[in-house]
Amino acid sequence: MKRIYFLPIVFAIAFIFQACEKDSPEDTPQLYMDEVFTSVTKTTVTYSDTFGFEMDIYSPNGDTETNRPVVILAHGGGFFAGTKENPAMIRLAENLAKRGYVAASITYHLASGFAEMLDSNRATALVMKAIGDGRAAIRYMRKSAANGNVFGINPDKIFIAGNSAGAVIALHVGFFDAQDNLTPRLDSIMNANGGFEGFSGNDGYSSAVSGAVNMAGGIVRLSLIDSDDAPVISFHGVDDDVVPANCDDVFTGATGGLDVVNLCGSIPIHNNATSKSINSKLNTYPGGHVPWVDAIGEGNELFDEVEQKSFEFLYENL
Repeated sequence: MKRIYFLPIVFAIAFIFQACEKDSPEDTPQLYMDEVFTSVTKTTVTYSDTFGFEMDIYSPNGDTETNRPVVILAHGGGFFAGTKENPAMIRLAENLAKRGYVAASITYHLASGFAEMLDSNRATALVMKAIGDGRAAIRYMRKSAANGNVFGINPDKIFIAGNSAGAVIALHVGFFDAQDNLTPRLDSIMNANGGFEGFSGNDGYSSAVSGAVNMAGGIVRLSLIDSDDAPVISFHGVDDDVVPANCDDVFTGATGGLDVVNLCGSIPIHNNATSKSINSKLNTYPGGHVPWVDAIGEGNELFDEVEQKSFEFLYENL
């Protein structure tokens, strides 16, 4: 008879342990790290009334949070091509939204063609305008938060991410501060294109970010990196001949070494940032420009790794 009473107790204990194991923290999806939501909503808005530039805002369906972090996404295309509907940016935006973020893929100033990007002054002016667009997109989100917060965001947790040309925007938004000194030539070009904040609108709000995701971008001067700048994670192909992984002219593969614009890529950026105690992570890969996307901009298997490491970086800096 004692065995008869003992066995139900054993089974009950086993059931409790099994239930606890199923509900363990390791098996529970983590908001902002794992996919918590199964679908997203895309809303298109005009973030720059000055130029009519739009952004597609991706939000998680079924989310009740009202202070969600934001990631602004800027597509690639050499500053003369590309759209906010870039496949890799759509994929990243949707995957961010499924983790609880609000993600926004933006349009920005583009040159009329590749030839314009081979003129140093015109190319620099164009990039200055595009950086101003990135800042205006950030200000738009803060403006929306101050006027009803229809997207349910945390205005103190806005990140920026970009691929190729978009990464150039992201890096300059993350590292270039109003107090930084430029050369007289760069300063003149910047002031002719709206100054530090640019002229794409939403004045009166901060364009500061909590971090930057750099996928094959570069920065015009390493001296722009200060100890109080935003954390950054970088991805770069070591043989990149469009945006150099080290310091060199851009588009060397297409121009044969024509002196256009010199940028310093992810390797010296990381070395300089870590020397100033900035939280910087560097990931280099064999190959050339953006090896994580194919010829039509679709993310490949390597993009899985780029995404995962980006999610981890964003989560660490919330």
